[in-house]
Amino acid sequence: MAKRLGHNVRILEQYPSSMREGLAAGISIGACAQEWFQKHDRCSKPYFVKASRVSVRNSNYEEIHTRSIHFQMASWSTLYYRLRANFDGLKSDFEPEPPQPLPTDGAGFYDVGKKVRYASYRGSCITLEVEDALDGSSSTVHADMVIAADGANSTFRRLLCPEVKRKYAGYLTWRASIPEMALQRETVEAFEDQSILYHVPRNYVVAYLIPGENGSVALGSRHLNFVWYAYCAADSEKFTEIMTDTDGRTYAYTLPPGKMRPEVWEKQKQIVEQIFHPIFHDVLANVDRPFVTAVTDYCVPKASFFDDKLVLVGDALSLFRPHNAQSTAQAAFHCNLLEQVLRGEMTMQEWERLALSHADVTGSASKRIGAAYL
Repeated sequence: MAKRLGHNVRILEQYPSSMREGLAAGISIGACAQEWFQKHDRCSKPYFVKASRVSVRNSNYEEIHTRSIHFQMASWSTLYYRLRANFDGLKSDFEPEPPQPLPTDGAGFYDVGKKVRYASYRGSCITLEVEDALDGSSSTVHADMVIAADGANSTFRRLLCPEVKRKYAGYLTWRASIPEMALQRETVEAFEDQSILYHVPRNYVVAYLIPGENGSVALGSRHLNFVWYAYCAADSEKFTEIMTDTDGRTYAYTLPPGKMRPEVWEKQKQIVEQIFHPIFHDVLANVDRPFVTAVTDYCVPKASFFDDKLVLVGDALSLFRPHNAQSTAQAAFHCNLLEQVLRGEMTMQEWERLALSHADVTGSASKRIGAAYL
């Protein structure tokens, strides 16, 4: 967005490479994100699977409620490579023909392997102390404005609001992405053009179709995104057992794909066979690389710092429980409003008020949804 407005933008990315390992994570693109893509996306390749309804089903798989939605279902990898193609012309198997920059665009630089360690402000200029993840060297970066979009483990949040901590909600999400060709035809058909919310006592599942390998949305190449919410006490032996990987490392938040111990996953499949509808037996039987995330949340009481020249956005500002699929929507909401700020149509104080109000309302709604189903 800022580049499209003619600003020069440098992104500091702590990951050491532009090529990212595929993440088996579905993303719902709601109204705010759709608005952003309509205004700023210049790629032409299809990148989402449509879902026009949510179907809520009980333990017998009977539909008890339905509502219309206008979501576009994508994946983390699909959006990452599409955004990179638009920002700095990165070529990939997802976007082999990135668009050429417009004459009115600013410059876009994507610096990988850069970890921000400290931020200071003096004389209307922000100085960042940056560590190179590859060789450990240090450098400084000066900026007129910093948009801190460094996620749930935000360094900026810890520096500026150290009192705000991630809080575990008391349950996990078991997640996976399954190629549709591995599933029975009737299983795939059950998820066409809809998101299924399946509820059994103290557990529920959300599942929907997303793009497959290299972002393909062609029939036969898509994946089914599977998310299973289940209780697990934080200090329990069960939590430690689940979050300890094949190498003996124990994770606090997310055990990544490919690292789950086989015996842990076998226990979960046994639970599915005992309490879930048979349609999910087919799904779980074909999971290859499950991963698990501890559901956490927080909300920062302030979004703007250093005389409104540094702002926290997205998950760095407020981390929602994922029940209402609003993480991507929040980032797009912040971006769309920041565009108005940069155009001189809104003050940063107005932006902060709207961002914090949105976080409060959305965070409360996500908690209510979780309480209703768990």
